[in-house]
Amino acid sequence: MELKLNISNDADNLVMQKVKKVNALTFNENEYEEMFNNLLQINLIKGKYKLTNWKVLDELQDMYVEFSFDTESYNLLQKHLKSYVLLRLQSNKKTMTVYNELQNIKKCILHSGGLKDGSKLELFLYEEYVKNKNHGGNLASDLKLFLKFIQIKNNKEFINICEKFPYKKYHNRELPKLKDVLKFDEIINDYFRNYAMENTIRYLPIMLWWLITNIIPQRPTEFLLLKKDCLFSSQIDGKNKYFITIYRIKNNNNEESLEIDEATYNIIINIINKITTQFNNDSPYLFTVDFYYYNRPQKHNRSKSNHRLNRRDFYSILDDFYDEVVSGLYQINEIEKVRFGDTRHFAIINMCLQGFNMLSVANMAGHQSIYTQNEYFSHAKQFATSYVYLMAQKKLGFSFSKKFSGGLMGWKRYMFDIGNTISYEELDLEEIVGQVDFGICKDLKKEFPMNCIGDCRFCNKYFFKPSISEFEEGLEWLINGSNQMKFKIENAIDLMKDIVTNSINNNNRAAQNLLQTTSRNLVSYMDLKAAIDVKILESDRSHEF
Repeated sequence: MELKLNISNDADNLVMQKVKKVNALTFNENEYEEMFNNLLQINLIKGKYKLTNWKVLDELQDMYVEFSFDTESYNLLQKHLKSYVLLRLQSNKKTMTVYNELQNIKKCILHSGGLKDGSKLELFLYEEYVKNKNHGGNLASDLKLFLKFIQIKNNKEFINICEKFPYKKYHNRELPKLKDVLKFDEIINDYFRNYAMENTIRYLPIMLWWLITNIIPQRPTEFLLLKKDCLFSSQIDGKNKYFITIYRIKNNNNEESLEIDEATYNIIINIINKITTQFNNDSPYLFTVDFYYYNRPQKHNRSKSNHRLNRRDFYSILDDFYDEVVSGLYQINEIEKVRFGDTRHFAIINMCLQGFNMLSVANMAGHQSIYTQNEYFSHAKQFATSYVYLMAQKKLGFSFSKKFSGGLMGWKRYMFDIGNTISYEELDLEEIVGQVDFGICKDLKKEFPMNCIGDCRFCNKYFFKPSISEFEEGLEWLINGSNQMKFKIENAIDLMKDIVTNSINNNNRAAQNLLQTTSRNLVSYMDLKAAIDVKILESDRSHEF
């Protein structure tokens, strides 16, 4: 097992890591107890070294987590578990990561007769792997690392058993149905604009989550670590620039400041002022547990140990929002819930589709590799084509090319205006161009052909109204046009992925120019497909794209 320790150099502002190979016998009992006491002094651990239970501070959740080393009668393994946990914490592993490892290893110990019966262990891992490959693989992986640390007599046999159940790497998470996401988006936009502050105050974390993390791809815990003074402005090259300071739970837990637009800055600072006025406390954090208690019936007298919202608290508030606002106020019940971390994925997909430089995406997302976001392109085709179809269903006036830069969703989204539809009976046939293939051109005679785009199918001034005998032929003509645009959308996204994957240097100007050009083409294709899909939907509701 490797022990990783940070070595800082304040003079050079550098952080280096020292890596040392260790096992259970590298340190003696007194040295392990000294490690425990060092953590005790800085309040990272509560309890006594020799006790079966410790409490370990989870800084991200702002609470202590209870670690139990109860292994029944296997006292030597209990001692090794304590040593293992201490060294994992010394290596700056997250508290919940170490907690989950401990739970997994204990299960393997108890189901193998104290790591003595290989057949029992193999049966247990097999059953867990069949139920869930991710969980079974995690059990085997965690035990394998522990076995390399303790080096027991039958080590090789047990490691070979673990290797039969490989850890399965997580694939792209399944995102909620886009139509449900957009419905949720509409509700948030309406609720926070049209209801009084006394009604919405408890749900302001929801509002800021939807606004910020649809623009900046933050992890849930990073969002909850926002501070009251996270915003600032500065004049750079004679222009006012606006920034938000966010916390990164990876990459050495650092803070960084990212530029945002003025409109977003003004919305956020207005909300922060409301929060600090309503909840006047000394906490540096924006989301304190005051939100959790606000207008919530107390089920018991016990107070929460954490002082700021953690993920569990946020989910409680989000569940209440679905119950009280989505289901209660808006009467929307059949809807798939958006999870806390989903917006981070929406934001990355938006940035990829907009042709952002991959270094910029990696920086905004907190990725260490520029290739991490490549996997998000697998969602992009469905994301783009589904969005066009859903917007076409709403009969809206489109201009993706003008609006796409703001992202497809989020509380400050002003994406579309209701389209000005006009019935055939309202047309002034004397003033307009009139009859064309399979319908009517609504363009004014005096302005034609200055506005003509050449293909009526994609024109917003074209009214599809074929004769009965031409209906099937006309509908097929429209569908062919829609399919052409779908093909072009998918090809554009494939090309963008290829540019990102094959560009050795993502700062390459030629590659970046091609990426941005392809992105502009993509939104043009989305515009054209949306225009034609409206006509198809109006003429044949049973057609599926």
